Amino acid sequence: MTLLPTQAAPGLALALVGGGTTDELKLGTGASGLANLPVAYGLSEEAARSWGLNLSHAIKDGEPDLFNEPGIFILDEDGTLFWSSTATMPFGRPSLDDVIAGVRYAQEHDYPPHGAA
Repeated sequence: MTLLPTQAAPGLALALVGGGTTDELKLGTGASGLANLPVAYGLSEEAARSWGLNLSHAIKDGEPDLFNEPGIFILDEDGTLFWSSTATMPFGRPSLDDVIAGVRYAQEHDYPPHGAA
């Protein structure tokens, strides 16, 4: 499934390292800030597919039999997708500095989400 900008993002119910769950983060509201970046784990295959993440089979010892490749998702305040980047390999991830600069530009210029056509 492809998650498109302006679509409601699927829910997440994951445990956080250090305790708690993603239910407490209020995704899309900025309420959790990034000063203490929460790290979650245990994403199911079903949840990975609902977020449009690519899945791979293990190719070496120590990897799970099936795992998701990386993805970054930015949600609007209403919980809809504003921007995303998914990968089919562990390299080629966008620089977080570039992502942050892009988000700041979008906010300052009231730039709408693209890619939903």
